[in-house]
Amino acid sequence: MAASGDMMPKPLLKARHGWNYYPLGQYLRPPHDAFTSRLLSNWEPKQYSSLQVQIAPPAPGLPADLHPCLIGPTKVLVEGIECYFKEWSSQARPKCATAHELLMYKKIDVLAADEQLPAGLRVSKLHGVVIDDDDEIAQCYDPNRGDTSKEYPDPEPYSGSDADSDSDYCELGGKRLVGILIMYIDNIGTLADTAPWADCDDADRNRWARDIEALVTDLHDADLVWGDAKPHNVLVDRKKRDLWLIDFGGSFTRTWVDENKADTKQGDMQGVARIQEWLAKCSKQPISRISRS
Repeated sequence: MAASGDMMPKPLLKARHGWNYYPLGQYLRPPHDAFTSRLLSNWEPKQYSSLQVQIAPPAPGLPADLHPCLIGPTKVLVEGIECYFKEWSSQARPKCATAHELLMYKKIDVLAADEQLPAGLRVSKLHGVVIDDDDEIAQCYDPNRGDTSKEYPDPEPYSGSDADSDSDYCELGGKRLVGILIMYIDNIGTLADTAPWADCDDADRNRWARDIEALVTDLHDADLVWGDAKPHNVLVDRKKRDLWLIDFGGSFTRTWVDENKADTKQGDMQGVARIQEWLAKCSKQPISRISRS
């Protein structure tokens, strides 16, 4: 991921210990991630290197400890287009979730191209994927990388508690899925961030209760399943305060969807009903914000 400014862009790689870099992402080769490899080769979405992705400038007044270069970027620029960058790490979530979300975005992409989705359906859409070649990226740190006479010594195996038995932390030299780029939705926060507060209008809450059901129904009519239905996976856009469904990684969250209904249309509608009940409670007992002035 390249930082903005006059300095030579260098992608942000995670380090395990010492100077040994263990790159972010999943290797796209069997047996590590064969399904995702096949999915990308059969679909061929737009692909970018980390060097083509620019970290968007931080918002004015953002605390220094929340700078995107320290906590990891989310809003980025690719060819002048604003995107949401979602890091892909086998330590952060199960590999099956990686493949599931990509598969869902492929379905959305194909259905939208065939005009089988309702016009203007407010769901997040994929812009592209970030795939890095180890040797190409490493040359940003060492121009001699790739010179067979100057090979890196083998790093010590990583044996931390978060080690994944399927992952090969010590081997460099391949292509990695670093993350995905989702079209950026200018928003004021998630529904969970917005609806509980006393300064939120009841008219909005009532409209959102209707809209969330209509959005999920349209999704189901296209034979798509949202998955992890909860207010935290709904964005409120800044311009019209409309709702957008996000996060198609599947699974479920207890209190919103029962485990035996995970990744089903029935589970989606259960989540919708519970979101509507929650919105009604927010109207009856809104939370007052604490003034810091």
